Amino acid sequence: SDFGLAAGATIDAVRYVHMTATDRMAGPGLERTVGSGVLVAEGFVLPEDNGATSQVRPDPGAFASFAQYGNSTLDPDPLYFGVLHALASAGPLVGGNDVVGVTATTVTVSTDGTARPTIAYGDFNTLQIRTRGGQDQVSVAMSAALPTGGVSIDGGDPTDADRLTLVGTTGGQTIALSGSSASADGRSVSFTGIEKVTVDVTAPGAGDLVSVDRTFALPGNSPELRIVGGGAGQTDRLLVDLATPASSAVDQVALDDVSVTVTGGATIGHAGLAEVELRTGDGADAVRVAPSTTTTFTIVGGTPSFLSNPGDRVTFDLAGTADPLLSVTGIGAATFTSSNRAAVALVGVDSIGATSPMDATVSAAANPNLGADAFALARNGAADELSVNGPLVLRIDRTALDGLTIVGSSDDDELTLDYTAGDPLPAGGVVFLAGGQTTADRLRLVGPNIDTVAHRYDDATIGGVTIDGSTLEYADLESVVDLLDAQHRNFAFTSNGNDVLLADDGANPGRSLLTSNHGPPTSFVAPQQTMRLEAGPGDDVVTLAGLDDAFAAALTLRGQAGDDRIYIDDNGAGTAGGSVDWIDFPIFIDGGGEAEDRLTVEDSSSMRSKTYSISNVNLGGTSAPAGAAVDVPGSSPAVDGVASPGEWDDVSTAFDSGPRPAPSLQTILHYAFLEANDALPGSVVDDDTNNDLDGGLPVTPGPNFRETLGRFGGALDFNGSTDFAWFQDPSFNVGAEGS
Repeated sequence: SDFGLAAGATIDAVRYVHMTATDRMAGPGLERTVGSGVLVAEGFVLPEDNGATSQVRPDPGAFASFAQYGNSTLDPDPLYFGVLHALASAGPLVGGNDVVGVTATTVTVSTDGTARPTIAYGDFNTLQIRTRGGQDQVSVAMSAALPTGGVSIDGGDPTDADRLTLVGTTGGQTIALSGSSASADGRSVSFTGIEKVTVDVTAPGAGDLVSVDRTFALPGNSPELRIVGGGAGQTDRLLVDLATPASSAVDQVALDDVSVTVTGGATIGHAGLAEVELRTGDGADAVRVAPSTTTTFTIVGGTPSFLSNPGDRVTFDLAGTADPLLSVTGIGAATFTSSNRAAVALVGVDSIGATSPMDATVSAAANPNLGADAFALARNGAADELSVNGPLVLRIDRTALDGLTIVGSSDDDELTLDYTAGDPLPAGGVVFLAGGQTTADRLRLVGPNIDTVAHRYDDATIGGVTIDGSTLEYADLESVVDLLDAQHRNFAFTSNGNDVLLADDGANPGRSLLTSNHGPPTSFVAPQQTMRLEAGPGDDVVTLAGLDDAFAAALTLRGQAGDDRIYIDDNGAGTAGGSVDWIDFPIFIDGGGEAEDRLTVEDSSSMRSKTYSISNVNLGGTSAPAGAAVDVPGSSPAVDGVASPGEWDDVSTAFDSGPRPAPSLQTILHYAFLEANDALPGSVVDDDTNNDLDGGLPVTPGPNFRETLGRFGGALDFNGSTDFAWFQDPSFNVGAEGS
């Protein structure tokens, strides 16, 4: 039928009426069989619609042989079409809990558990589903075959908790939620009165993406959005895009294993997803993230603006997390990993916090965008800031950072520790791995108000620095510049066979220079109070050839274990101007206590008197042990300070010449020189031992063996109480090798 319309007219809507036995034709009707009492209607179709429709004359269409249905053509079974005028009112609708399923070709309905006929459809521009009252459930299979004008869902009362489920149908599908609609494959589903929405992309096929922008909203008192992926192996993703449309609003978001909660917005539940990405936009947003056991997270904060503190901020909830590590990959970019959590990627984040400390690493080698590598670590209030080649790449709370590892590249790497605003080293310290470059990798230390800085050298390019208790370890380093304004500065070597030179740094006025075979060259400014250098545990050589003219601290040189050689050149060969008598500060020498430690002072050009204080030079150490004297039957000396009969009242043949009596025995020598008021003080006395010592001997012709008083060779001061000479070498020949 043309419905009585002119050619080219548009049909706005079509209403179906399926005639059943309860429907009827209007009119009084006529008896087909006279007297039968059975009336057959003719005239108008009255659908069973509670009287809401006025009388409608059935039109059989242009090809019928009659003008309208009548008694002779009445058949209550076919589907009759009529042109209906608009309803006067919606009328009393009967509510129910409907379950509606929509595909590209069918609509299925059941109400309160009772199935309704399936409606097949095709070639329509739009499809409207109105469930009206009740707690209804509508599912729509998202595909490109849906009506081109879209599907609209009207759930009726928004307090009835109607649920809409959008079902993905192919792998790699993108379903976008915005405002009050969803779109996929060029088709849209709009909805009103829907309080709960589920997006189900569990269908076979990997790589589905569900995106939710800032405008998406649901009505009702308890709106709910849930995204369900296909689980392991399907790589389905969720994008929560608060940056679309662009907004400078300050968002507060909580992200965890099961949900994304935006303050003031809906909670987005998620399950079975490989990744959840959050984009926060331009505001100074705050995100709290608890890393998931299964789902990776990506947090994009927009363009980082480190001048604004905190800017976009991410706080990690690390409860139950094992071995947390933050790897910095660029400006405001990092990746969080853990041995029992999935990764969290950060992009455009201005500051980072955590509920407990974690390690962090930044690698120039892993990120070529960092370019030539000039790292700088400084303090900013309660945070540490790391910059690379000028721009900041990381701002992290000190309470969130345990240890920091900085990895250089094959370029000339430099790390600057800046103490201007306080200690920048985290509680777990810093490790600087300068990389494979072998000529110009450098560590710089700058800043005021330092008590003690201690340098440790393990090998030619390996060592560490401790600054007021905070530590930095390094490797592959070629030089150190120490400009810290420190009260005390210490240097210590841990390897054997060190050859250490202290001199003026002529290339850098105001600095001194330490070089060695087991540590990077170190240029440093003078400390305010003391400086100490400790050679290693082996046989070391320490040479003091010069220091900067401004150096005025008390200097200690210590040899530690091993047979050390300490050289002091006061003639000025190692100073910038070749100044003689350049040492005008106290120097304390500690050989370390070994028998072959030696001190050499080059002072031949001196123009003034000097005093040298030397410690730990006792050849034997402490007081003579019991029974330590050489045991020669009939002539054994007792080290008791008394020359008794039977002892060596003069030097016996056994001691005067020849080897020691036995390799296991010790030779202890004690004797006393004359005091100043005794005869011949300070003179040379020839005795029968041919010792020819400076000073007079109280007993001639040989020295006494005593515990008290005495000088050995007239050169080294003894303290007059417990000093002794201890010859440990079993091959030592007194007559040939010593006196």
